[in-house]
Amino acid sequence: MSPRIASQSYGKSRVRLTKVTRHPDRHDLAELAVDILLEGAFEPSYTSGDNTAVIATDTMKNTVYALAASHPLDSPESFAAALADHFVTGKEQVTAATVEIEEAAWERIVDRSGSPHRHAFVAAGGGRRTCRVRQDQATVVVEAGIAGLAVVKTTDSAFRDFHRDDFTTLADTDDRIFGTVIEARWRYEPGLAGGLPASDFNAAYAAVRGQLVEDLQIVERPHDPVDTGDLRLDAGQLGRDAPGPDRVVPQPRGGGVRRELGVPLAGLVDAEHVGQRGQAAAEARDVGGVARHARRLLAGLPRPGPDRD
Repeated sequence: MSPRIASQSYGKSRVRLTKVTRHPDRHDLAELAVDILLEGAFEPSYTSGDNTAVIATDTMKNTVYALAASHPLDSPESFAAALADHFVTGKEQVTAATVEIEEAAWERIVDRSGSPHRHAFVAAGGGRRTCRVRQDQATVVVEAGIAGLAVVKTTDSAFRDFHRDDFTTLADTDDRIFGTVIEARWRYEPGLAGGLPASDFNAAYAAVRGQLVEDLQIVERPHDPVDTGDLRLDAGQLGRDAPGPDRVVPQPRGGGVRRELGVPLAGLVDAEHVGQRGQAAAEARDVGGVARHARRLLAGLPRPGPDRD
């Protein structure tokens, strides 16, 4: 029996795009990194070297720049949807397109009078905005998110009473420095990409991000003996705050955990230099634990399709 191609796709990754839109009263700045993945009738390229249906990845890169010239880039979701639609509706050999975008955050510099500058920007921290749009010949699925949202808590974090075996050396602790980097994703009801304005995408992102930082209680409750962080979400509150609650299905997921490890100082330095607890904090970037979860949060909303990691 001869081998068959079960599935295939290809594309272009990390297409870097920076656009300055010059308005009479201000300039707007957008910086994106775009990934494109196409599915379709490309099997002959693999089986017989026939590339007549293959869209060159260089063409994909040029398409990003060409469409960005006329697109307002008012939200990464709307631009990703425009790119996906271009390939699926404009190329008969393409049956599905997936576009992922990561947006670099820039904010206006505030001048001495307290006013935002018209054309001067500074890099903004607090996570990176992401999105993923997949369009086939029947549906469009839009997923938005935030990555690299770093938070830290300097006290009121405990870890104790965990399982022990012959290889366990970690001691119980009632207080520690706890830090984590959060990744969250939420999915919109399939099919809404063409009818959902950029303002709603932006408002939904702002609402979910705000709750991750303020309302979600990302790190543990005081002296809570939990290692993975308290990733609680008031689903009803999110439904009220996010615009169009019948449209958005949030799916926050915990990302990799970054710990600060206490290093005993007694015997290592002079007594007068030992801190209140006799320890220093050494960040363990490469040996941290990982906690991941996925939840369906809003009962009564349209059920999203299968998760695609």
